[in-house]
Amino acid sequence: MVEWRGPFGNFCYTPNQYRHIGMLAAGTGIAPILQVIQGILANEQDETFIHLVCSSKTYDDTLMKDTLDGMKGLLEFFSAICSKQ
Repeated sequence: MVEWRGPFGNFCYTPNQYRHIGMLAAGTGIAPILQVIQGILANEQDETFIHLVCSSKTYDDTLMKDTLDGMKGLLEFFSAICSKQ
């Protein structure tokens, strides 16, 4: 089991600041992560590779599942981890 808290402070993203960004999300934590991902994907000049690991009880319980499904082909790495499937 991994435990963490947050978020704390501010996150300011600058296009192409990082070559790869790894993101972990669980439950409602996917909402702010999706905002960052959508910002990166909207900028055609941004060449950042996005790695997303999303966790929920079941895949059907995943918040914003339709949005995530639409982004799968655009992300470098997408993994859904389900605790009850």
